[in-house]
Amino acid sequence: MANKIVLKGTGLTRGVAEGEALVTKQPVNMLATYMQGFMLNKPSSVIGDARHELFGKDIKGKILIFPYASGSLACGACLLEAIKQGVAPKALVGIEMETAIVEGAIFSDVFLNLPLPIVQGLDKNPLEIIRTGDQVKVDANTGVVEVTRKR
Repeated sequence: MANKIVLKGTGLTRGVAEGEALVTKQPVNMLATYMQGFMLNKPSSVIGDARHELFGKDIKGKILIFPYASGSLACGACLLEAIKQGVAPKALVGIEMETAIVEGAIFSDVFLNLPLPIVQGLDKNPLEIIRTGDQVKVDANTGVVEVTRKR
């Protein structure tokens, strides 16, 4: 039997995505995540930040749930390139998103027609509600995140 939880927040981009949740309580730095692969000219979807609890985990096609993004303006460019190369998560859900991350996703949508749904500010803390492995639907058009957990 499935247990469905509905969270309401603010959509920062557009689009809808569904997939398996990958949850971390640590901030995510897109530059540290993708830079090694980009420097080696081998785009990779594996978290490359050796100091992160998700080090070595594949984020491609996942719904990445994290508190906030850390890093500089380059993080948005890294996310844009990850989307372009097909190694980005399907959607991002956070407590609060960094402007640069959102800009990377918006540029991807506007210039490449590749939207990446992003939702923040949910009515309940997603880090306390969503578990790695849960099935999640992110609707950035409405700001709704649906979580389906199997008992």
